[in-house]
Amino acid sequence: EVRVADELERAGADGVLGPCTLALRLEGLTGDDRLEVRLNGQSLPWDQAAVRDGGWTRLQVTNLFWDAYPTHPESVEQEQIRVEFNVTCPPLRKGINHIEVHLDDADQAARSHAVLLYGIEITVTYQGSDS
Repeated sequence: EVRVADELERAGADGVLGPCTLALRLEGLTGDDRLEVRLNGQSLPWDQAAVRDGGWTRLQVTNLFWDAYPTHPESVEQEQIRVEFNVTCPPLRKGINHIEVHLDDADQAARSHAVLLYGIEITVTYQGSDS
């Protein structure tokens, strides 16, 4: 479950809701693996997912953030695999969003490695209005 505090429906009606994404941070996912992902009961098509194997960065607080004041975020290279889905409202909604992630079990018997899910992120962006 991921809670979203933004007024998504109102922002959409006002024309200021920009692109929204659901991102999964994983380790051990191979090119042969496929995920079944559902957001609030709606399936997200795997063939529309953007898969990045490392080579992406994110802003985060320094490891020893208590050592210096004020703290500034730093760009950190990520080794994990990032799978991103563009999502709309609905199925994305204000409040609790239920997210289900399963490996496509077609090749479960042949699987010789583990796939670990480290994190789920929802990004909501806004665009300027013409008024």
